[in-house]
Amino acid sequence: MNRVKLLIASILILSIGIVSCKKTEKQPKLEKYKGILISVIGKVTVNGKPAKKYHIINKEDKIATAAKSSFVLKVGEKSVFKVNEKSELVFSIGPNSNNLKLNKGWMAGVSKSKFTDSGTFYVSTPSVVAGVRGTSMCLKVEDSKNTYFCVCNGSIWLKGVGSEDEDKVKAKHHTDRRFTIQDDGTVKVTKPDKMLYHTDKTIEALGKIVGVKIDWTKDH
Repeated sequence: MNRVKLLIASILILSIGIVSCKKTEKQPKLEKYKGILISVIGKVTVNGKPAKKYHIINKEDKIATAAKSSFVLKVGEKSVFKVNEKSELVFSIGPNSNNLKLNKGWMAGVSKSKFTDSGTFYVSTPSVVAGVRGTSMCLKVEDSKNTYFCVCNGSIWLKGVGSEDEDKVKAKHHTDRRFTIQDDGTVKVTKPDKMLYHTDKTIEALGKIVGVKIDWTKDH
């Protein structure tokens, strides 16, 4: 009987210890020019190798997701980006570079903190380049020639790849564009018939992660 009681007590102590370890798991301190995966669902790789929660992202790391997979990337104190399935993002943030390149797939972001030396960073796809500072956005590389880009809240400088003409797009509550590479290499900009690939809740949920409440009455 005493042995049984001792065994039960040992199991309880071990269980409490495991639970305590899980509760005390802390996010590593984030260094300048680095990102961190604060959520990993499904199969996510960094440079072809499996990634897990709290994986540190360095300059030129390539993060990819398989089907039914996603990750949330935090950069700086109040900037966070979610990337969904079948996507590929190159993290090119450093002393002399400030670009997040979405080669394929879907991404949404809320950025309310400076994490580059200039304060501005760029989001690029095969057909569009966006200059971002303190803004919420959603974008989808629909195929090799088409990118959907929504300025959800704030202002972003948008231009087609290879174009000299920039358009400052401001939005209190979602303003979107589609950038299409033409046969001659130029990029045509059109206005979609309706908002695609996201909702208010998509952006609000991201903001909540870093303590940012989206004010849909202001465009800055």
